[in-house]
Amino acid sequence: MTMPTPPKITVLMPVWNGEEHLRAAVESVLGQTFEDFELLLVDDGSSDSTPAIIEEFARADPRVRPLRLPHGGLIRALNFGIEEASAPWIARFDADDIALPHWLEVLWAARQRYPEAVLFHGGGKTLGATSQAKIFGNTSRALHALQLCFLCPVLHPSCMFNREAMLAAGQYAKADLHTEDYGAWGRLLEYGPFIKVPQALFWRRIHAGSVSLQNLRTQKEHTRRIAIGHCRKFMELSESDAERAWATLVKLPTTDFSDWLWFSTHCLPRLRWLDARACLWVSLRLGRSFFRKRKARA
Repeated sequence: MTMPTPPKITVLMPVWNGEEHLRAAVESVLGQTFEDFELLLVDDGSSDSTPAIIEEFARADPRVRPLRLPHGGLIRALNFGIEEASAPWIARFDADDIALPHWLEVLWAARQRYPEAVLFHGGGKTLGATSQAKIFGNTSRALHALQLCFLCPVLHPSCMFNREAMLAAGQYAKADLHTEDYGAWGRLLEYGPFIKVPQALFWRRIHAGSVSLQNLRTQKEHTRRIAIGHCRKFMELSESDAERAWATLVKLPTTDFSDWLWFSTHCLPRLRWLDARACLWVSLRLGRSFFRKRKARA
């Protein structure tokens, strides 16, 4: 008996009581121009009509695979989904966002171009926003490491990562609750480069029920802890120097010139995978800080 060929991509969508926006999110995934995927819908013990909506989609489209867990939280649902995924690549998506039709096609094309990479990601747009930030690409492993030292450069619903590398990196950690992706990317980068494509891949929906809005204080505390840990790891700094490096980076674009000078001479040379792109990034900000200081003295 011939076994069915596994899909190229598993789209992993955990959901808990997401009846309000779930249909739109699922429809946007099923409408992708790239069709060789499964949609793994992990219901985290919902008590609303979410299970019925999931079953409705599963009956209508064989690419939809429903899984149900007792309610245990997002990190447990994500890790369970990674373990159950059929495909070697996992595209993560939220149950309240909208994927643009070319999302998977763009990520898969980038994967063909950069076979050594373990994660691909792009930009996003915010529903209802009056203006949208310009999206830049990034193929530098060093610059991704540098950015991880003060922010999370990967938008979770825009990314696709290698399943085996993620398993080896330890998946998502319970200690990183509400910042689980930020912590995971710092571990995953050890296994290969990240590639950012210069395109918007989804619409983000900001609403009162968003987990990020409900847990801002915890998220801020965990973000600081993880960022300092990344400074310590990627630049081999002491705890005190890692805190100073993070404080220097997080104050952008108003970082004092003396802090930038210290960072560029003491921290940057230690950066893992150091390349011209990362050096240029710091040099441009050092120059801006210098001219701002001169202007203030004039």
